[in-house]
Amino acid sequence: MAEKIHPQLTLMNTGKLGEDLAAQYLLKRGYKVLDRNFCIRLGELDIVCQKGRVIVFVEVKTLLENEAGFEPELHFTREKMARMKKTIQVYLLQNNLSDKDFQLDLIALELTQAGAVKNLRHYENLTA
Repeated sequence: MAEKIHPQLTLMNTGKLGEDLAAQYLLKRGYKVLDRNFCIRLGELDIVCQKGRVIVFVEVKTLLENEAGFEPELHFTREKMARMKKTIQVYLLQNNLSDKDFQLDLIALELTQAGAVKNLRHYENLTA
């Protein structure tokens, strides 16, 4: 029997669903979520969390299965990473966290047409 397409999955709420699923994944692995969708002119941080003494900034990329044959990771470009690093600096300053260690992670999610997780990949401590 063919899987029914989730009637509510649009581009915008597919991203929101992916971020919600990524946050749940992180919580189950001992991360403490500090903030979500921090947004300034420079850019946006999807999830800000902490694991131990490290502040972790997580970019979430979500695609529906069979979406043009792309993997979510392909949507995380060097330009996006550069904007995120500037946004991270602002976040750290605004929240008096400049003295903390931090890292940038990527969670790539592929969802079924019904909105279930088909594949989740977590890339930790990215550098460019």
